[in-house]
Amino acid sequence: MPNPHTASRRSALSYSVEGLTVRDDLLLKSLIRVLDHRTHQQWQIQDHGADLRVSGAPFGSSPADGQGGTVLRMGYPPGEGEFGLPMPLHAGHLENMFNRIGDHMTQQRAHAAASAAQQPVRDDEQFRLRRWPPAALLGLPRRVRRAALMSARPQSLAVLHRQSGVPLPRCIDFLRELRQADLVLSSPVPLCAPALSPLGQAG
Repeated sequence: MPNPHTASRRSALSYSVEGLTVRDDLLLKSLIRVLDHRTHQQWQIQDHGADLRVSGAPFGSSPADGQGGTVLRMGYPPGEGEFGLPMPLHAGHLENMFNRIGDHMTQQRAHAAASAAQQPVRDDEQFRLRRWPPAALLGLPRRVRRAALMSARPQSLAVLHRQSGVPLPRCIDFLRELRQADLVLSSPVPLCAPALSPLGQAG
């Protein structure tokens, strides 16, 4: 049995499935559930926008092929930069492949998060939680409120500052900590959204 404290610290990753037969689709999802105690990351099924796209069709059969993102090609030669796994499915091969992919993606995220944490928090960005932060990072009720705002929808620095009633530098520090922990996604603020003064960029 896995140690629950170790399991709770595993990164959460998502995968989607396309192009597999109904039987292979069900078998793949069942095996991933069965192997959960053996995989380095927690893998969750997701319909769209998943971290990993598992495809049971030849390269070039989907508009998404060659457009970036991590792909595991099942039963067909993988495209450039993709991972490949032969069919029929084998539990041991699947476990090794998902651990290989998961470790690769987690390492990439850690490097990206460390780099992002060094960048200034800009007032033309909006932020949304990738997943709920651990209790050690939240601590105070006002941090919980800011996290709750970002879990519902993307929020700009101006909105976080205004709705939380927390000084701007503390909001910036909180966002930097979330970036360092790879817990937040950022995107441009819509043109109609209110902006802050240049103080928001000073960081």
